[in-house]
Amino acid sequence: MKRLLISTVAAVAVAATVSAAAAGAENRPRVYLVSDAHLDTQWEWDIQTTISRYVRNTVNRNLTLLQKYPGYVFNFEGGVKYAWIKEYFPREYELMKPYVKSDRWHIAIVNRLHSPHLRIRPLPLTFNPASTATAVTVTSVAAVTGIFI
Repeated sequence: MKRLLISTVAAVAVAATVSAAAAGAENRPRVYLVSDAHLDTQWEWDIQTTISRYVRNTVNRNLTLLQKYPGYVFNFEGGVKYAWIKEYFPREYELMKPYVKSDRWHIAIVNRLHSPHLRIRPLPLTFNPASTATAVTVTSVAAVTGIFI
């Protein structure tokens, strides 16, 4: 898995460099890598552990990265997790809002079409503000391609 990911990123970087040299500086393509957190609500733990450990750590670590790196962009999946953040971690919820507004923290709600024969497939991201209890406004919808093996 790591080799495939590293190979894919390296291939894209090389292709972008070659294309940029041929196209000139004004038409230089860019490669964007956006951090994404997919957190299963219950995997080998209960919901209380998800909230107290994994949601808290995901939020705090990414708030730190957003503060430290001005170009850092983050996607976090799962509508219910935002309700938990608002309820259990209100300070972090308030700290998160400006990053959502500035399009650096993306609220990503994922619909997945699992297909065993596909290794690379699109993950359409949708968000319905009326279906959540949070007060965060979504400013954009992103498309993500996932690599699953």
